[in-house]
Amino acid sequence: MGRRSNFKDKQPRDYWPTVDPAAVTTLIPFIKGKTFAEPCVGNGDLVDLLFVDAKCNWESDIEPQKKGVIQKDATDLTAEDLVDCDYIITNPPFSFEMLQPLLDYLPTLKPTWLLLNATFMQNKRSQPYIKKCSDIVSVGRLFWVTEGGDPKQRGIKGKEDYCWYLFHNKEQPHTVFHGRN
Repeated sequence: MGRRSNFKDKQPRDYWPTVDPAAVTTLIPFIKGKTFAEPCVGNGDLVDLLFVDAKCNWESDIEPQKKGVIQKDATDLTAEDLVDCDYIITNPPFSFEMLQPLLDYLPTLKPTWLLLNATFMQNKRSQPYIKKCSDIVSVGRLFWVTEGGDPKQRGIKGKEDYCWYLFHNKEQPHTVFHGRN
């Protein structure tokens, strides 16, 4: 059973589109007016949720789900690809074997906001990454699937709470936790 769902189906490459507008509500004050790259764009749901508040200047995915997206592994991105971006913002694959290379690499290019479960900060294997995290922004529980594929129809809520984590290339003096209002 997937941790992000109440379903039995495992999603290939941990692909869970970011369909719930609540996923970005608490992030917007931190990125409003900024530019970003989305290297795990999938079908573009996260970009669509953020378009009013932040401009996406780079969209790529290892297996794009929409036309016009560059097919590229996130670990193959270069600083030149992201020259016009303030941040990397993505809902990455959740399984640690897919997530760890992204945690190791993406913050070397740009400050990186990742949507991860709230318990990530409490796992022993996460501790080296939390040392490089300046901000954790609480989100809460999210819908990961919509009824009948209609984004306006909320479906099944996940079983876990989520947070946005801002990772950097260097250790941070402290991490600030931002709760939901």
